[in-house]
Amino acid sequence: MTKEEWDLKQNSLKKSYNYIPTGTPGQVKKVEVSEEDGADEDGKEEEGEPMVTDKHKSDWNKYLTWLDIKKMRGKPELDKSGLGNQLFSQYIKENPTTSLSAKIIPGIRKEYQKLRQSGIDDIMKGSAYYLGKTGKDADTSSFMKHIELNEQSKDPNYVGQHLTQTYFPDVKIGDEEAVRYNVKEKESLLNK
Repeated sequence: MTKEEWDLKQNSLKKSYNYIPTGTPGQVKKVEVSEEDGADEDGKEEEGEPMVTDKHKSDWNKYLTWLDIKKMRGKPELDKSGLGNQLFSQYIKENPTTSLSAKIIPGIRKEYQKLRQSGIDDIMKGSAYYLGKTGKDADTSSFMKHIELNEQSKDPNYVGQHLTQTYFPDVKIGDEEAVRYNVKEKESLLNK
């Protein structure tokens, strides 16, 4: 048996798990990832969660807009009594065509981590400024700190205040009807 065959056999014996929010802060459900959910070339990542596409990011931004309308995006109240996951579930029920689900949250988190790291890299390279500084002089410890705080929480997959603060940049919404609906709904809320 070659080293590659040995490594392949060892890796095939490992079990993978996803942790899906239950709706209560700090509580997750452990779900074993089946072999079919593992890495393949059809958009799956190694851990078994779906790969985040531009459609997911666009739908996430729509969810954040929905939270904005309710004046709840990034609010600490989301972390109380399971409200964050309750609102996320409500949004999915109200928008049955959304690509969002609890399974996509680990991928959303990873995309936010990449976004944060990319920003820090740009600042350190001198191609972006943060708090008026760039390059090695810049202190990036507070740059998108909410992403780091989310990862340090008891349940990083909980859809609470830290995970709902930032829109994904450069994502085309695509669904103009939904955009018009959101604008009309915002206007009606502002006029009340």
